[in-house]
Amino acid sequence: RPGMRELVLRYLALTAAVAVGGAALGLAHQPIHYGFLVWGAFLALFWALEDAGILMAFALGTTFGATANAAGMPGILAFITKFLKVGPLEGFAWFSVLCHLSGLKWGVAAAAAAVVPPGPRRRVALVCALVASERYLPSMFPNELSMTVLDFPAMVQSTSVFGPGALCLLIVAAN
Repeated sequence: RPGMRELVLRYLALTAAVAVGGAALGLAHQPIHYGFLVWGAFLALFWALEDAGILMAFALGTTFGATANAAGMPGILAFITKFLKVGPLEGFAWFSVLCHLSGLKWGVAAAAAAVVPPGPRRRVALVCALVASERYLPSMFPNELSMTVLDFPAMVQSTSVFGPGALCLLIVAAN
């Protein structure tokens, strides 16, 4: 059984992995538009959640979503500061709250997936939870995943017929 030091180091490593993955997801769109970063982002999230319990999955998913929003929407900070007529520190605090609220969707989906035993079914459960919550807490998850297949016209056409949720399930099932 691992000691406290090993558990802390593992938690820090997993948190760093999902933070980097979340930042890659955010950077894949707004600032630099590199769709291939999405694959690495989701691989980091899937890896981190593989053996995570419900609370750990919630924390890791929230970190992933919050860093994705922070990296993908840096211009929002200036807008919030200007719109609320506050100083930069208070504007950053509001931006942080906004990013963490958006990250909660990822945390709830990860916690729901953690109920499923580790393995491919857990990854499918995470994708299903994200797609199902898209209607209520939009994060563009299906679009993020489907933009990685723009070089494959048949997959893009299947998205227009069956919707982005079906494409997400197809991609995860193939992996």
